[in-house]
Amino acid sequence: GCGSAAEEGLRYKDVSDATGGLVLPICSDDWGSILGQLAEETFGNRLRFPLSGTPEGAIEVAIDGAPTSDWSYDAAQNEVVFTEADAPPAGSTIAIRYVPACGT
Repeated sequence: GCGSAAEEGLRYKDVSDATGGLVLPICSDDWGSILGQLAEETFGNRLRFPLSGTPEGAIEVAIDGAPTSDWSYDAAQNEVVFTEADAPPAGSTIAIRYVPACGT
């Protein structure tokens, strides 16, 4: 929130978290950096790919059908992560295969 001017939108944050979105402060004095983050997330190369289940065992990743090992797994966020240098090119098809753990 912004003091008494606004309250934190917890339901909006829940939806954003569930869909891999962004939560940015509406009360910021620097809208340039906020809009820059939003544009990068919307139009830039994606670096993070959330998984729908928790992997049990190996994860296989392919970019446009070619296997790659240029990624890491962020267990805390349950995401496959690429570095800027190894980001899949815009328009690529990313295939992530894994066996989900029971109950996820």
